[in-house]
Amino acid sequence: MTTVTLDLSESWYNIHLTINTENVKAYNDSRVTPPPERLDRRGRPIRVMERIIAQRTLRGRKEYLLRWEGYGPQHDTWESENKVRRVKEVWQQYQFTLPVRRPPRR
Repeated sequence: MTTVTLDLSESWYNIHLTINTENVKAYNDSRVTPPPERLDRRGRPIRVMERIIAQRTLRGRKEYLLRWEGYGPQHDTWESENKVRRVKEVWQQYQFTLPVRRPPRR
């Protein structure tokens, strides 16, 4: 039997510091790692919009939560309506998912 003694702070005094190595598992970082960034001529990162996830109004302006192609949810960002409308394919796809508004009955 092989054992390992953990070097933890004193706040962990309620656990046994010596454990059997059969109980130790390799750490698996399952988060999505972003792809290497492509840069434009000015050295700014180029990202491609994948889809619009949500919408909000902040200080009277509409903003949209964007998912970026190749990135996970932790990299989603809120962007202005003007920026989102420039990408027509993503904008039209989002508009298609909205419910149809019917005029009120008189």
